[in-house]
Amino acid sequence: MKEIWKFTRDIQDPFDNQRMHVEMPKGARALSVGAQDFKLCIWAIVDPDFAEVETHTFVVVMTGVPVKLHANMSFLGTVQFHTAPMFVLHVFDEGVR
Repeated sequence: MKEIWKFTRDIQDPFDNQRMHVEMPKGARALSVGAQDFKLCIWAIVDPDFAEVETHTFVVVMTGVPVKLHANMSFLGTVQFHTAPMFVLHVFDEGVR
């Protein structure tokens, strides 16, 4: 049986060269991104019975910032944070490390 889990990251946390690394159960697949309580959220379908985890890498860039796209990256979504000033993040799934 599969479940959908939410993985969050505070938007104040620095990213490693535009990359965000998230530990997920082995075989997890990212479905979408969004914002909740000023946190970047990634929803993924997972098998909760897997005890083994793997590191998923997401590339997170702001509008107007250069990004190197690779063939193995897929666009996951755009997230708008309604802060002052408002900013927008674009998230790409780079897969498992």
